[in-house]
Amino acid sequence: MIDGKPAADISIQFLPEEVKGIKQPTSYALTDEQGKFVLRTYEGREGAVPGEHVVLLADTREERPPQGQVAKTKSRLSGSRATLTGGVRVTVPESSEPIVVSIGEK
Repeated sequence: MIDGKPAADISIQFLPEEVKGIKQPTSYALTDEQGKFVLRTYEGREGAVPGEHVVLLADTREERPPQGQVAKTKSRLSGSRATLTGGVRVTVPESSEPIVVSIGEK
């Protein structure tokens, strides 16, 4: 959701925190026209491990012109959401409840 509205074509990565020094798998997805997504790990499993995650977001509709040229289409995401410091923090529950990732105003 961006400003309370579904957002299509947003690339999402869930980066889990390490638990007791054990690395957990990263999950990724691309939102559909209703802003919905199904996470998959790079190993092909569906979902994300329970716990705390930093969620990185990137607008795939954003134009990235050659250096020095002005973009005609700006990102729908404010700030730097595709970095560890700019990402959204989300807790993935043990249950299989849907997760809402929302930025901006509701």
